[in-house]
Amino acid sequence: MKYCLIPCSILIVLLAAAVLTSRAVDTRVTQWRETLEQAQLCAQQDDWSGAQSHLRAARTDWDDARRFLHLIAVHDSLDAPDQSFRRAAVYAREGERAEFLAATAELIGQLEILRAWQAFSLRNIL
Repeated sequence: MKYCLIPCSILIVLLAAAVLTSRAVDTRVTQWRETLEQAQLCAQQDDWSGAQSHLRAARTDWDDARRFLHLIAVHDSLDAPDQSFRRAAVYAREGERAEFLAATAELIGQLEILRAWQAFSLRNIL
């Protein structure tokens, strides 16, 4: 029984860490998605300063989360959202509605993929 205690304790700690990490990513992606959707609404109303403001807020929060994300995610999966943020910022600056909406939709999709990869699920554990 003693020999089983340490491995079981380690397993419990690892599972708890996985659950907490999954929840943290889920929370951040939800925030980013909501902010980007607000940016899209502003762009649809030709409020480009509002769109830029929301996009900048999402980007700042994304940058703040980078260190954490680099610990838990494959680095290549973080490059695509970086590029999409930059592309969306250019379209917002230029007032290109269709391109901005497409770039932010692509960005939301990339963030959803990140959420799915970090979700606490049997598929991801195995």
